[in-house]
Amino acid sequence: MREPDDIYSLFDKLDTNRDGKLDRQEIQKALKQLGLPPTERYINDIFRQYDTDGDGVVNESEFRHYVQRKEAAMRRAFRSLDRNKDGAITTNELQQALAGLGVPVDEQMAAQMVELIDVDHSSDISYEEFRRFALLLPSSQVSGASIVLDWMDCASWADGVEYRLGAKIPPREPFQRLIAGGIAGAFSRTVTAPFERLRTMMMADARNTSLVDTARRMWASGGLPGLWRGNMISVVKVMPQSAIQYAVYDTLTKDVFTPSHKNGDMMVLSNAQRLAAGCISGASACVVVFPLETLRTQAAMGQRHMKGAGAYFGLAADIIRTRGFRGLYQGFPMGLCSSITGAGLGFATYEAMTVAYRNHVGHSPSPGERGALAGGCAFITMSFGMPLEVVMRRMQVQGSPGYPVQYSSTLNCVRKLYVQEGIRAFWRGSLSSYMKVVPSIAAVRFCYETIIQVMGVGGVKRYRRQEQG
Repeated sequence: MREPDDIYSLFDKLDTNRDGKLDRQEIQKALKQLGLPPTERYINDIFRQYDTDGDGVVNESEFRHYVQRKEAAMRRAFRSLDRNKDGAITTNELQQALAGLGVPVDEQMAAQMVELIDVDHSSDISYEEFRRFALLLPSSQVSGASIVLDWMDCASWADGVEYRLGAKIPPREPFQRLIAGGIAGAFSRTVTAPFERLRTMMMADARNTSLVDTARRMWASGGLPGLWRGNMISVVKVMPQSAIQYAVYDTLTKDVFTPSHKNGDMMVLSNAQRLAAGCISGASACVVVFPLETLRTQAAMGQRHMKGAGAYFGLAADIIRTRGFRGLYQGFPMGLCSSITGAGLGFATYEAMTVAYRNHVGHSPSPGERGALAGGCAFITMSFGMPLEVVMRRMQVQGSPGYPVQYSSTLNCVRKLYVQEGIRAFWRGSLSSYMKVVPSIAAVRFCYETIIQVMGVGGVKRYRRQEQG
C-alpha cells in the first residue's frame, strides 16, 4: 500500500507562492485543476471550514487542524470504495460503487474519473490522491457516497453534458429533499400553532371580528393545550405538504429546467420558469393533503375533544357519513388556486429576492438570511392569496356542528361574502395571519436550507450555477 504524504506536504502543493498561507487565488487554482466549482460561494464555504481566525487566508496550523479532524472520515470513505482492500481505487471499483448508488456509468466514464485525480498516472487512485480531492470538498460531502458522486460530477463537467443536465440524478436526492422539507414544515408549524388556530377561527367564522376577543374565546375553550388544538393533524398535513413542495420545486429547478440566461457570473432560471415550478409544486401538494387540511380546519373550529389519532379518524368518518368523500374536498377549487398562487408567487419572489440580494451584497445568503428573505416574501404573497384562503375556510367548515350550510358553491360563497360582509371580509384575520405565516415560512426556509446544507444534498453540483462563462 502506498503511504500518503504528510499534511505539510499536502499544504505545500497548494501553497504555490510559498508564503506559508493559502489565499483565495491558490484555492481557486486547485479547484479548477480538480474540476471543482471555482465559484465565490464554493470558495467561501471552503474558507469557512478552514479559516478559523477569519483573517482571509489559511495558515499551516489551520490546514493541519482541519485535515486531522476529517482524516478518519476520509479514510472510511476511501475504504468503502477500495473494495478489494489493496490500497488503490480502480475503475472497476468506481463502477461498482456508482451502480450501488443507482447511478451506473460505463468504463470510459470511470476511467475519466480516475484520470482527473491520478497525479502519478498509475491508472488507479491512492489514498494520497483521493485525500487531495476530498480536502477541497465542503465538509458535509466527506463521506463515501457523497465523494464519489461529486467526483463523477467533476469528471463529467468538462465533457459530459448528460449528467450536468440531470439525466443521472442520484435516486437518494429527491428522498433527502422530501425528508428535509417534512422536518422543516413540522417544526415551524408546531412553533406557530396558536397563531394558526387563531387565524383559522377568524377566517372561518363571521362572528370572530376581533383579534383579542377571538384569542380569549380560544383560551376559554381549552386553556393552554387548546392553543394547539388541531396541531396534530396540522403536522401530519404539513409534513407531506412541505416535503412535496420543496422536493418537486428543487427537482424541477435544479435537475429538470435548464437555466436560460446569465446574471453576473451565474446562470439562472427565468422568472417564468420559477413561477411554473412553484405553481406545479403547490398544485402537487394540494391534491395530496387537502383532506387533511379540511380535518385540521374543522378540528380547530369544532367543539369535540380532539385528543389522539382516533379523534381525527372519527371526525373523518363523520364527514364522509354526512357528506360523502366529497366532503373532504369542500372548498378544493379555492384551495387549489390558493396553493398554486401561494407557492408560485412565493417561490418565484423568493428566488428573485435571493438573486437581488446576491447582486447587492456580493455573496449568496446564508440559511439564516434565506429565512429572513422567505419571511418577507411570505408577507407579500399572503396579501395576494388571503381572499382565496378565506373562501376555502368558509367552504370547509360549513356543515360541521354549529356551522350550517350557507354556500351552494365556491362562487356563491364569494358573492355572499362580498354582499353580506363587504370587501374587508376577504382579508379577515390578516393580522393573525401575518403573525403566524411570516415567522412560519421564515422558519421553514431556514430549517430546510440548514438541513440540506448539513446533509450535503445536491453535492458540488448545486454550486455549478455560479460557474463563470
